[in-house]
Amino acid sequence: MHDLINDLAQLISGKVCIQLKDGKMNEIPEKLHHLSYFRSEYDRFERFEILNEVNSLRTFLPLNWRSGLGKISLRHLDIRHSKVKEIPSHMGQLKSLQKLSNYIVGKQSGTRVGELRELSHIGGSLVIQDQQNVVDAKDASEANMVDKQYLDELELEWNRGSDVEQNGADIVLNNLQPHSNIKRLTIYGYGGSRFPDWLGGPSILNMVSLRLWNCKNVSTFPPLGQLPSLKHLYILGLVEIERVGAECYGTEPSFVSLKAPSFQGMPKWKEWLCMGGQGGEFPRLKELYIEDCPLPTHLPFLTRLWIKECEQLVAPLSNRLELL
Repeated sequence: MHDLINDLAQLISGKVCIQLKDGKMNEIPEKLHHLSYFRSEYDRFERFEILNEVNSLRTFLPLNWRSGLGKISLRHLDIRHSKVKEIPSHMGQLKSLQKLSNYIVGKQSGTRVGELRELSHIGGSLVIQDQQNVVDAKDASEANMVDKQYLDELELEWNRGSDVEQNGADIVLNNLQPHSNIKRLTIYGYGGSRFPDWLGGPSILNMVSLRLWNCKNVSTFPPLGQLPSLKHLYILGLVEIERVGAECYGTEPSFVSLKAPSFQGMPKWKEWLCMGGQGGEFPRLKELYIEDCPLPTHLPFLTRLWIKECEQLVAPLSNRLELL
């Protein structure tokens, strides 16, 4: 456990933080801000003589070997703005974690996504990166995301900045089903051909915001219209979508809370059908951002429309509509 904490500190802070383990330091980083050390029975001043050269030291913390190691309980770990590209092994040992900004999936034992299994208390927002490194879909299941009840925002990322082949990505995503408490979900760079059944199903009825970005092999939407709390929908780069119809709406009414969706970068999308039933679709839709896509045929409550590079305008435009 202690080695894991030290590895994390070194990855994140570089040479700004140092822990003195044994003996004296022979050299000191120029920008050292924080120093901790374990007390010995006979600490002597000479052990710290080199600190006379440090002008930026802010923290000087003595630790107790006997009482310190067994009680390490890291609760918050934020690496969003660091240059960390890989994480230490066995993050699952940090069982007291309540906030974890990012988890970077590795291929080696101890860095796989299954390490999240023991982090049952993490809440708030979590980004899981580099999921193309998941070599076994069972490992995704072991992450036990469906039981992480304190998470309200989750981002699942594949292949950011690369074109690595994704084998079994559809099963991996299916096994990463979040808890029903999730409110905001982003799926980025997913390479499967279809979205899992839980996306648009009763297990995520509390979701308010959904982002589907650069999922380039998906050719059809799940029944997103059945998510009663969904207010914000952002679709970008689903280049294989050609048609949207009943499969997206589900049963009536549909998209009952959706207010301001955005659709961009879908050049093959040629047909957008509304079902025209009594329940209707998009009853609360007020704003629509659309780029390189057709318009649906029935938008009675739309008041603001942003259009760019749309060759087909199949919807009659109301007199009260504000074009941007």
